Amino acid sequence: MRKDSELQSDIDRMQNVKAVLNNPEYQKAFLILKAHVITEFEKLNYSQVEDMKEANRTLKNLDRIESSFNRILNDGKVAKDTLAKKLKRLVGNDNV
Repeated sequence: MRKDSELQSDIDRMQNVKAVLNNPEYQKAFLILKAHVITEFEKLNYSQVEDMKEANRTLKNLDRIESSFNRILNDGKVAKDTLAKKLKRLVGNDNV
């Protein structure tokens, strides 16, 4: 019974991840962060080269974070691998 509840817990987590990705507030969050950085960038003078570079790095990092986060959530590879291992232990079969 314990193992069934663990599997159900994993399934529930995967469903929660899907809900996060489809949530408009999650989607807006990155847009708001990027808009803030762009707004600050637009206030800079051409002489503030280092600040411009920092704003550029920040935007790139936000893109990387968003992309990585989405890839992890969408792929669900870790969750799938975990489920497969648990199923193998449950049924004692390497064909799962």
